Amino acid sequence: MRIADAATSFEFGKSPDLRKKILSDFEGCGLVGEESNKFLCYLAAVSRKMDDPVSVLILSSSGAGKTTLQDTALLFCPPEDVVKLTSLSGKALFYKGRKSLKHKILALAEEAGAEEAAYAIRNLISAGELIIEVTVKDLGTG
Repeated sequence: MRIADAATSFEFGKSPDLRKKILSDFEGCGLVGEESNKFLCYLAAVSRKMDDPVSVLILSSSGAGKTTLQDTALLFCPPEDVVKLTSLSGKALFYKGRKSLKHKILALAEEAGAEEAAYAIRNLISAGELIIEVTVKDLGTG
């Protein structure tokens, strides 16, 4: 980060009307209303850099704007910090690199796409890590 960018960021973060500015940025992206939800998603996104980040599950009826809320909040994050998936198999997270999701946002499009991985996701949120042990066939001896 350049010094000028850091100074601007610190000024923004110290602004007495920070919440208003953040919500205004959401409106600038076309998302109106839902102030509490927008702010919560923003805080969760920013918390990705913390040791114990906030996790969010957006629940609502079909067509209520869950995807729009998630996609808009993700616009405030650098693309390299976002892992966005449509679906996730039950064991996929166990085989990712040990630190591959550290300080990243794991964004899933729909709950149905994560049903198989619900246990792994809950464990990752609560324990902060996933550990799996598997047997491997020795190619020399079979």
